[in-house]
Amino acid sequence: MKTGLLAVVSTLSLLGLVGAVSVPPQVGDGPRNERLGLDLVLAAEKARTELISRLEPTVCAVMSLSRPGGGSGVIISPKGWILTNYHVVTTNKVMKIGLPDGKFYLADVIGVDPGGDIALCALRGKGTNPDGTWPHAILGDSDKLKLGGFVYAMGNPFLLATDFKPTVTAGIVSGIHRFQKGTGPNGRMLMYPDCVQVDAAVNPGNSGGPLFDENGLLVGINGRITIRDRGRVNTGAGFAVSIQQIKGFLPDLLAGKHCEHGTSDMSAWTMEDPNMGGRRGVFAQALFEDSVAWRHGIRLGDEILTFNGRRVRTANQLGKWTGRLPAGFVVDIGYRRFDEGTRSYGPVRHARFPLAALPTGSNRNPRPNVPDFSRRPDFARLISEAKKREEREKNRRLSLQDLVLPKGFDVPKGWKKALPKGWRGKIPRKFRGKVKVKKTGPSVAELERDQGLFLYMDGVVSWLRERVLARIPKGEGKKRRVRLMVQVPSRKGSYERTWELDGPRILRSYRGTTLDSAALAEMKNKGDQLVTLRRERSLLPFLDPVTSQGFPKDAYVEGGAFVAGTPVWVLALRGPGKRALYIDGKRFVPVGCRYRSPADGGLVEVVATSWKEGGNALLYPLRFEKRVDKILVETWEVPQGNPLSAGLPGFRILEQKLPRPSSVMEDALALLLESVVKIVGASGLKGVEGYGSGLIVSKKGFILTWDHIMLQPGQIKVVLADGSIHEARIYRRAEELGLAMLKIDPGKQELRPIPIPREKRELPPGTYVWSMGNAFKLAEFDERVTVVEGVITGSLRSDLRLNLRKFPYKGRVYLTDAPSNPGTQGGGLFTTDGKLVGMLTPLVESRETNTQLSLAIPAEDLAPFVALCLGDRSLAKNLAARSLRAKAKAPVYTGIKLFDTGRRRSPPAYVDRVFPDSPAQRAGIRPDDMIVRVNDYPIRTCAEFRRALKAFGPGESIDLTLKRGSRVTKVTLVLEAKK
Repeated sequence: MKTGLLAVVSTLSLLGLVGAVSVPPQVGDGPRNERLGLDLVLAAEKARTELISRLEPTVCAVMSLSRPGGGSGVIISPKGWILTNYHVVTTNKVMKIGLPDGKFYLADVIGVDPGGDIALCALRGKGTNPDGTWPHAILGDSDKLKLGGFVYAMGNPFLLATDFKPTVTAGIVSGIHRFQKGTGPNGRMLMYPDCVQVDAAVNPGNSGGPLFDENGLLVGINGRITIRDRGRVNTGAGFAVSIQQIKGFLPDLLAGKHCEHGTSDMSAWTMEDPNMGGRRGVFAQALFEDSVAWRHGIRLGDEILTFNGRRVRTANQLGKWTGRLPAGFVVDIGYRRFDEGTRSYGPVRHARFPLAALPTGSNRNPRPNVPDFSRRPDFARLISEAKKREEREKNRRLSLQDLVLPKGFDVPKGWKKALPKGWRGKIPRKFRGKVKVKKTGPSVAELERDQGLFLYMDGVVSWLRERVLARIPKGEGKKRRVRLMVQVPSRKGSYERTWELDGPRILRSYRGTTLDSAALAEMKNKGDQLVTLRRERSLLPFLDPVTSQGFPKDAYVEGGAFVAGTPVWVLALRGPGKRALYIDGKRFVPVGCRYRSPADGGLVEVVATSWKEGGNALLYPLRFEKRVDKILVETWEVPQGNPLSAGLPGFRILEQKLPRPSSVMEDALALLLESVVKIVGASGLKGVEGYGSGLIVSKKGFILTWDHIMLQPGQIKVVLADGSIHEARIYRRAEELGLAMLKIDPGKQELRPIPIPREKRELPPGTYVWSMGNAFKLAEFDERVTVVEGVITGSLRSDLRLNLRKFPYKGRVYLTDAPSNPGTQGGGLFTTDGKLVGMLTPLVESRETNTQLSLAIPAEDLAPFVALCLGDRSLAKNLAARSLRAKAKAPVYTGIKLFDTGRRRSPPAYVDRVFPDSPAQRAGIRPDDMIVRVNDYPIRTCAEFRRALKAFGPGESIDLTLKRGSRVTKVTLVLEAKK
């Protein structure tokens, strides 16, 4: 049994229990510590089940009111907001929700993000908690996930649970920040630009369900799987939209918008430098002249260097970073241009612009599921009028003018015989279903839904109010004097401007001029200045409008925006002036405002762009920008950087500190991942690359892999863990093993080879393992290969037991439940202590059981070939000889002569003759018996019987299963040495 600290921690990590219990500083060997290790596992298992029971009430089933099937969802707020996939709700406005209490509830679809496959719904009515709230999950941080970290996928796959209690599947994080292309025109729909790859089982019906980390924090929304040739079946590669991506769209979703993702309208490729060669980079290869990138200076052939300050290594990175941002987000792209005259690259330039929208239909209806929140109707009056109208229409006799006729409906022929001239009455039975009555106004049901949606929006504003007011220190009065230094971009120098508050009165002074709202109110020709001054008083964040004026009550969430690269909530005020407050989306403090200013002659935006954390645990703004109609006109700064002396208010720092996922597994995997490489080769299709994996076995550039058809001379490339690409050649092949050794020139690059064990290891079923390879080519360049966890399910002889198709290796193999997929062949299977178990083979098909199996060739059988390729012929010869001695058995005698015709195809194993005084005669075997099994090995031919006997030696007993006439019998045969 494995003992010791590493074994205990590895076991707890694979069970998702690191952090749930405390591990002693040292766990040694011996029965006492074995018991201690078991107690730790049992205690942590209890913690895990308690965690699942707490999460269960937050998970729901999401179903349509009009069609079968459905998906899953998760409640993220005590007010009943639900996140799910867009492909679950599609164009529905109301969904049916099943909660684990076994009851149905209704939820309105609020906002949708078809590009990112996300939708937000809101439950109707009071919640199931005693205080009327709903059980809800806590949003985590998907950017803090660790490779190999434990996760739980919850939902209702295949609609298995009629009581809506969610199914739970567990697994690990197989990949972080994966990019998955979308569907539809130009891949605009259901795109996953920044997703989490997991090996937890995700199946149809899991769509929209939550992905929780080991601490129970929501880190993603499950929505997609990668499949092979077996249809919609899990293959160990599931994908969840990252919660960090969703957070950037949350204000727009809660506002009821049809969200759009951003695009630079530029196609960039990762390619060899077209100008100077010798290295790879990211180059602009397709641009329209009306694209946003072209308008801001980027041209064809420019090399893209940075994106918002981060170095761009691959086009995949650029696509991920752009795709996870909403349209309108201001980005900074660093690029450089090749100068043909000097034959060199020029200085780095920067293009700063808001991302254009990658349209998915918002131009047709920007708010498809909600009413216009900017004006609150008199619902009591409208509903009363609608009830009276519906009562009148119910008793009204219809005429042709009252009807909506379907296109192509032949009125003269269809109605002439059935209706008299000047008909007024009911629709004839034969035409019902084809003809509808014209609507004369909204129905009562539609108005009641809109009324409920306004109440929902009031709840969103109330939720924002609670968070903002919690960050305002108590004791802030209605009197304040604020001093700021103002600078105009077109002028040199700066001047001081002050604002003085005295209740509702405000005085603004600068350059010897003072504007007093009380005095302006008495002047007839100063209306524009008075309106502007009053709007400054009620909205400027440093004048503390939230507490001194009262938090805006007649307000609604208009959507989201971005201030200094940070998402903010736009809290719009109903009424004139396009007034709005900007609330920081992470810290929930006022960071700016918007209002129409008659004095400035346009729409004014004032936003805080710089902040300072004070020693009193308060956050102070330091710098503001004022823009009129998007043009910067002034910057306001705190004198000497001292916000207290300038009179600015501070805001409490109340950021919730969430537990972080454990890094134990990622740390253990880090070194192994440097030794597993990606291999690209031929595929047989033009423009399509074959792909696989390999293991570094020498610092000199030797790569061990599976001998695949894609390994064609001159077409093989090896991609190392740092993303560098190296041409490779085939150094040697071992056809009897199915192996190939590649050779690259690493140059000065230091490689980390994997030690190849030489001693035979007997790993029992149930041993935890990691499978590493580039499944489905999900990882490109410096992205890490896919990691899947599983167990050894057994080991057996591939040539005797499985009857495999097209499998060259004849010997003992490991079977694992960690799935092999296209691209994993040549990768590694490792124990949790980092030892190589074996090399992954392609997914193989057993003709015996008609199943597909994941296999690995034991590491000790790889060792002789590796030693031979590395030039140690003596070691290779010794290892090979030892392996043959271990496998070799002395010839045995059975006393059976088979009916073998000697043809090319071996016939069934019929007994032709039994020799006297032989093991066969003593066992009772007769002529004409057909041998169908030796122990557990199925026997179909004479050749298979002879091959099976080679696995046994003299003195061993074997069980023979015989078909004798119409009966099947079993006998035991004691083998003797061959005479």
